[in-house]
Amino acid sequence: MHVVGGGTGVSTGAGPVTVYESLSTKGSSRASATTDQRAELHREAQRRLEQISGLHRAVFPTVERGRAPVPELAPFRHLLAAAEKQEFKRVRWWDRSGRKQARAAARTRAERWATDLLTLREKEGRAEQARLDAHWASLRDNDVRVLCSALDMAFRSTGAPVESFSAHGDETRLIVIGPGVTDMPTHKPTVTAGGALGAARLNKTETADIHHDLLAARVLLVAKQSFATGVGLRAVRIVVREPETGEFLLGVGIRREGLPGVDWNRSAWQILSTLDPEIVVKERGRTRALHAVDLSAHPAYSGFVPTD
Repeated sequence: MHVVGGGTGVSTGAGPVTVYESLSTKGSSRASATTDQRAELHREAQRRLEQISGLHRAVFPTVERGRAPVPELAPFRHLLAAAEKQEFKRVRWWDRSGRKQARAAARTRAERWATDLLTLREKEGRAEQARLDAHWASLRDNDVRVLCSALDMAFRSTGAPVESFSAHGDETRLIVIGPGVTDMPTHKPTVTAGGALGAARLNKTETADIHHDLLAARVLLVAKQSFATGVGLRAVRIVVREPETGEFLLGVGIRREGLPGVDWNRSAWQILSTLDPEIVVKERGRTRALHAVDLSAHPAYSGFVPTD
């Protein structure tokens, strides 16, 4: 099991989108807020909700087979100048015939150097390409060491909310940290009958809906990044841990072949629910708030639950 360091925010790597900051603004609920302040709260609330609703649509570039760089050689004029300097040491400055011969010898020497350097660079290039090909083959074949190293580097570089992960053949299993209290917005934008902009506190049902989407967005992003990095992976199995209590809130399996047909204009929670008909989740009450799930009752998640 590999443990990933860093924070619990999500960065897409393409115009990084982070979700650690809280929407709440000190003093935002005060009736004495000025018109400008209420308008600013409106814009901030709207920006945050739009950010969350589109977070899951981020795209990660797929890792491609590495190509060794084209060999770079020193300019021929530099080689010729060095060769002439050596050849002219043997000729007196007034010996015009000798200098002519030295210049011809210098060109021959410089051309030989250029050929030797090209041969050396081509040999180094072939060795580098062989190394890159071996790495690509290992990544494609899901070599545990290579795959885990690539995933660890990818998650660290984007600040993905991955607590730990492990590789099992063509599947990787991950523990993702769910959104915490400070990640959740507290207000929504409002407009009065008179057209005045403002912000009102979210009710419990609205908060639960946003929590669903934000949690699902994290899962979808981690899944997409895993597939983009682990080119040989066919599936990911993810559980989400609540950051404050440490309890598991969700378990889901996502297969690579299920992603191309996804309508990414749908909400993150709608997408996640359709990707795995056997998603493990518990919703309670009128708000459908997420509650802790017992993964020990589900064999597919036995590896995530400590055994006595």
